[in-house]
Amino acid sequence: MWDYDHFYGPQDHTDPTYEGWTTLAAMAVVIKRARIGCMVSGVTYRNPAILAKMAVTVDHISAGRLDFGIGAGWHEAEHRGYGIEFPSPSTRVAMVDEALTVIRRLWIEKSVTFTGQFFNLENALCEPSPFSFHTRQLWSEVRSQRCLALSRATPTSGICPAMKARRDGAT
Repeated sequence: MWDYDHFYGPQDHTDPTYEGWTTLAAMAVVIKRARIGCMVSGVTYRNPAILAKMAVTVDHISAGRLDFGIGAGWHEAEHRGYGIEFPSPSTRVAMVDEALTVIRRLWIEKSVTFTGQFFNLENALCEPSPFSFHTRQLWSEVRSQRCLALSRATPTSGICPAMKARRDGAT
């Protein structure tokens, strides 16, 4: 079962919309057996270190049933409405690449120091770690050839099923 990471709703601005990760935590408690996830978190909405920690929290609440998804984001009205910078598509795709590196490292390393073009960490911690990183699915939203290549190159990644195809993680 998946929810979505939008503040205004995926398309219409008229329907009330709950925040995706808060809703996902509630879903983790109520839904007892199905895998859950947020299709997909926009890289511009949250610092990837914070998002990694949020995902670990939901992963533990759900007893390891979380599938994690991240994408470049597309809803310009949400960005404007909340005062969130809305970079060019190529910049957002590069941000996804860097965010995946940060998140993956936080989930497998004890402490992470990282200096990137978009994100910087200094001795960042993400404990407890996720239940089973080696079997965890990382989903990337695919709207361009560069995103498709990025998804295929990322260990334990896949392509968001709503965006055409799925590739199960191998590590």
